[in-house]
Amino acid sequence: MSTDRILKLKPSQLAKAILQLKGKPLDLEEYKPFELIYDISPPEMTLMAGRQIGKSVSLGGNIIANSIIRPYFGTLFISPLAQQTSRFSTQYLDPFLYSPIVKKHFVDASSRKNIFEKSLNNGSRINLGYADTEQDADRIRGVSADALFNDEIQDQSLEAGPILAETLSASEYGFIRNTGTAKTANNTLSIKFERSNMSEWVIKCDHCAKYTIPSTFEACLKMTNNPDGPGCVHCGALLNVRKGVWMAGRPAEKDHFGFHLPQVIIPARTRPKQWKDIRKKVLTYNQTKLANEVFGVPSGISGRILSAKEAMACCNSSRREFDKGFPIDSRNIICTVLGCDWSVSGSTDSYTVFSVLGYDSLGKCYLLYAERLDGVDILEQVERAKYLFRLYKCSHLGSDRGVGVLQGQIFQRDLGEDRAHMVQYVAAKHTLRWDKDGSYFSADRTQNMDTMVIKSKMGITKFETPCWDLMQDFWKDALAVTEEVTLAGRRVYRKDESTCDDWLHSIVFANVAFMIQCGQFTYIDDTAAADTAANFDF
Repeated sequence: MSTDRILKLKPSQLAKAILQLKGKPLDLEEYKPFELIYDISPPEMTLMAGRQIGKSVSLGGNIIANSIIRPYFGTLFISPLAQQTSRFSTQYLDPFLYSPIVKKHFVDASSRKNIFEKSLNNGSRINLGYADTEQDADRIRGVSADALFNDEIQDQSLEAGPILAETLSASEYGFIRNTGTAKTANNTLSIKFERSNMSEWVIKCDHCAKYTIPSTFEACLKMTNNPDGPGCVHCGALLNVRKGVWMAGRPAEKDHFGFHLPQVIIPARTRPKQWKDIRKKVLTYNQTKLANEVFGVPSGISGRILSAKEAMACCNSSRREFDKGFPIDSRNIICTVLGCDWSVSGSTDSYTVFSVLGYDSLGKCYLLYAERLDGVDILEQVERAKYLFRLYKCSHLGSDRGVGVLQGQIFQRDLGEDRAHMVQYVAAKHTLRWDKDGSYFSADRTQNMDTMVIKSKMGITKFETPCWDLMQDFWKDALAVTEEVTLAGRRVYRKDESTCDDWLHSIVFANVAFMIQCGQFTYIDDTAAADTAANFDF
């Protein structure tokens, strides 16, 4: 097949012509909605799909087709887990690379064939990695690519996206492709899809001439009422899903295309046997599982970590204002610490927040003071934090290292490294550990947030704040946070995109400072066995 002819083919045409899977040519007729997905090249694309609809086959075919059409094209594939990436590499990319025509013309002895790195003899290369958090994404920074494929993005944190996208900064293409199965309405995948043009596969009924748009759980459910195949939501007549067309819900969005792919629009899933299986799932699956895995739609919101009632139960109605300094009263507070959560300079959706916590001899925690800063110079913020540190006679300070390295270094210079501590969120087995090489404390994000969440759930006996009227804007930060379990079984905290969680992190960092003062952390030990959680009293 000549290079000139290849360059004139659409990616879908090329894929059908040269790719094989399980010894058979790639069949897009049974996966009709994917043709357009192969052929367009917007800056960003998001696929929100049900399970078993050909998504991984489409990803693999798309990657190989683009690598052939565009010589010297670099692709980076990312999924949350190493085993997911390894499975995609061996079960989808390798079979396509060893299709007879591809193997004959584009793979030779010089081509790389590793699980995490592959190349073609036209100079195109494919790197594969894994990351689900902002911290994991750091390991990908050195890779340079023309296209980024984020698979199973519902289990990737929203914050990891910009770091991964930096791999495209030097490319003339810079394509981003996000794919996954919907979970909740405030999940990374759902947020990405809502930013897209939100295209749906629209099918015109031959019987009543009305259109079926399977954009909701209810619409998809109605389509399953017909025992012979997808039914019209208006009259119930059998639909020919091959005649569907993509229509955008937000046509003004030109740079980010989104496609919703429920099982009920895929011809291969609507054959008699497969359709019978779908109808069985309607009767046996719970609503969440049916919505996510079959209909490819979000199922409400994930679990809120705190309710407004629980937050209010922490509020002392008699405390109408913050403490003016170190308290000398019947609370018998013996220790105070300062927590600092820093915002990115110029950010409009996060703030720098300072919180002062006090502890009595029994370990009860009091919020003595909280302050949110907006649009203040970094050095002014540091001076303000040092003023509060002195005013409340704080013994230790916990400072977010994520975007606060400079601030932390200034604190350490002026207050001393034994009192000013930089804290880096990580995903690890240990709760809190001193990182000897980096000279900071690594803190497992979920476990350390757990500490303050559990205190809050136990109410005023463990965590006391001033009255609700004074605190409600701060408590909103905690009420915005939700809890999910990833495919890896890792429990994670996430937040609504349009809200802040800065105050919650400021009290977490303050509590970390208290733990450091009490020696509740794992000291220097570089062995894997040292990743054990520190024991401390909630």
